[in-house]
Amino acid sequence: MIRRQPTSIKITPEDVLVYDDEKNKQRHGGFGTGFNQNSGGSQGSTVFKSKNERIGLTNATNSRG
Repeated sequence: MIRRQPTSIKITPEDVLVYDDEKNKQRHGGFGTGFNQNSGGSQGSTVFKSKNERIGLTNATNSRG
C-alpha cells in the first residue's frame, strides 16, 4: 500500500480578509437570502465595524474634516 502525507489545510491571514470582504459585500450589497431583514426585534441597532477596525488597524487620530 502506498503511504502519503495526510492532507492539510493552510489558511493565511489574507484568505481570512478576502473571506470577510466577500461576506461584507453580501451583507451590504442587498443580494442574498434575507439574512439582514429586520423582523421587528432589537437587531436594528447593530453597529458594523470596518475591516480595519476588526483587525485592529484603526488610528485614533485619523479624522476627516
